[in-house]
Amino acid sequence: MIDEALVLSAVIEALGQERGVALLTQAAQESPRAIAIETFLERLREDGFAPHRVWFATRRYRRWLEVNPDATTEAHGKMLGELWGTYRLSEVEAAWPDTRIRFFRTTVFASARPELRGALDRLMARVRALPPGGLDLEEQIAGMRGALAPTAEEDYFLARMTYRYLAPTDEVALISMPAGGTYVTEVVAARTDAEGNRFTVRGPVSPREVARLLHMFHDANLHVNFTAEHEFLLCLDASGTPIGGLFYRRLARDRIHMEKLVVARRHRGGGIADGLVHEFFRRLHDRGVKRVETGYFQPETLSRYGFRTDPTSGGLARDLGPDALEGQP
Repeated sequence: MIDEALVLSAVIEALGQERGVALLTQAAQESPRAIAIETFLERLREDGFAPHRVWFATRRYRRWLEVNPDATTEAHGKMLGELWGTYRLSEVEAAWPDTRIRFFRTTVFASARPELRGALDRLMARVRALPPGGLDLEEQIAGMRGALAPTAEEDYFLARMTYRYLAPTDEVALISMPAGGTYVTEVVAARTDAEGNRFTVRGPVSPREVARLLHMFHDANLHVNFTAEHEFLLCLDASGTPIGGLFYRRLARDRIHMEKLVVARRHRGGGIADGLVHEFFRRLHDRGVKRVETGYFQPETLSRYGFRTDPTSGGLARDLGPDALEGQP
């Protein structure tokens, strides 16, 4: 099982790409393995590097697939999540930022249509060419979706590649929406209220929806002002009409201030707010937010979501640690 590529990969893994490539380039000038080294370096320049944890995780996925050729889409999603955690691939991303895209590309997208495989390969190349955090994955996936018109199954995996908090059984869809002269992806999460009625949670796609949210606040005698720094999350009924929502602003990279939330009068008491806040916390946690602050309003209601009096801010606050979603309605 040991071949030249595996031995040379160990050099890159141990020294990092810059030092490893420099050493191998020098070695190729005098080594009897010169041809193998040059071939390896050429492939490395074209395809990037697959760290050993990614390689083994991919191999284990393929073995699982051989045993479970008729596995459902959700089963594939569950297996991806298990392998990501088992091989601690989040740790690998610190040194190899294209790890997540590569993992999906070599597993569930390994046999995808050529257009999608090529788009993912180009996306990995862009990630490698930029400093960490320099690429907006949501924007890139939005552009990819616009060009390729993905199937429902492709969207299922693109969503989970982009939004890590999504569980295999989450009923979600992706949409592409304009933002600042470009397009970004937005997750539409389906939920059910206390009476079994379906509603969705997503960001607004038009100024009209934001205006509808403002009207709901005024109808509830909550006088608010929206500014350019605010972001919004809405609940919509089966017909796509906003029936609740909240708005917030970023205080720091890992701190958010939630201004207020509201649910339309005839939809109150049915679990709409529970679904809204739960999805809000999941999205913030996925974005690296560690603390949510808000004013001192409705403390009895907000306490069910983990908010507590915070003397430092004069309002209420909730920490979003590893157990951010535990015990939430």
